[in-house]
Parts: sequence; structure tokens; C-alpha cells
Amino acid sequence: MKHGIAFDDYVMGLTVFSHETVAVSVRNLKIISIVEVASELKIIQSFSTERICDGKCYNTESDDLYVCCGENTKKNGPGRVKVL
Repeated sequence: MKHGIAFDDYVMGLTVFSHETVAVSVRNLKIISIVEVASELKIIQSFSTERICDGKCYNTESDDLYVCCGENTKKNGPGRVKVL
């Protein structure tokens, strides 16, 4: 491994934002972190999703991040797709 970064919780999937950044879901903390990919990986921004988010994709033309959130249970309600 060339280099890495540790998170405080289980992480799911990467989504490329640009040649300099990726987004990663920090699942149980219910946040998305934007990570700078340079000689060292560094979190440059994080934001709350209010619910667990497992899937995401980024549209470069509209500059929108689409996320799939929610556990789809009776207690928490149905899952949702949000645009951030």
C-alpha cells in the first residue's frame, strides 16, 4: 500500500469527483467525506446525510451528488434518493 487514511467507522464505496477528490460514505456515522487524493490522502470536507447512505454517484455536468439513504424499515421509513 502506498498510503491510506483511517476513518472512525465502516466506510462504503468511493465516488470520483475529480482527478483530485473522491467521496466516501462513512456508513453508521451517517456522513459523506470528501477526500483529497494527493501524495497523502486528506479529508477536506464532511457533511451529514441524516440517514445511512450506501450508494452514491456524481454528475460532473450538473455538479450534483446523488445518494441512496435509509434502511427501508418500518421504524425508519422507506429509502430515498437525495441530490446534494
